[in-house]
Amino acid sequence: MALLVLSPVLLALALLVWWANGRPVLHRDTRLGKGEQRFDQLKYRTMIEGAGDDSSVAAEDDRRIFRCGRWLRRWRLDELAQLLNVIVGQMSLVGPRPIQPNQVNALSARQREILFSVSPGLVDPVAADFLAEDEVLSGRDEAERLYLDVILPAKAAAQVAYIQTRTWLTDAYALVRMPFILWSPQHRCRSAQRLRRLLAEQSG
Repeated sequence: MALLVLSPVLLALALLVWWANGRPVLHRDTRLGKGEQRFDQLKYRTMIEGAGDDSSVAAEDDRRIFRCGRWLRRWRLDELAQLLNVIVGQMSLVGPRPIQPNQVNALSARQREILFSVSPGLVDPVAADFLAEDEVLSGRDEAERLYLDVILPAKAAAQVAYIQTRTWLTDAYALVRMPFILWSPQHRCRSAQRLRRLLAEQSG
């Protein structure tokens, strides 16, 4: 239903990427799904073609991101292409965001066990607290290390806590609530404040 309803938006986003930076419109990234099975996660392309994307995180000031792509990433519109991953059963509508293979070692054994016991999701219920991670890491020399050593473990802990208490009602609530969170400047500001505190606590 979401794919049908959003099809005009998906087409408009594809045309926008094509107009801004040519083809290909979609970008494929290897991610780990349920049972640590690898799959190609789809996104609307936001980086210049051939730039590569081997790092764990792309800060907001990453020079590989073209101007239109920066806007798509900020409002998470590039993620809508993952409705196709949901259709083929590689992802679910609600669940922890899929993890890159090179991020696994940043997780504890228990986090790894629980996170990979469920399908990754298009909508992550704990995303509100980590909405501004690209903004907070912008301009930092060790952005990737900070993400892997500080932000990802904290995010995984919150995801594990959610998985252990989730119900279909909490999933439905997360699904309905998420667009209002993603596109809210207030939520983004609060997320940036939390993440800066988290990084300051770790460095202090």
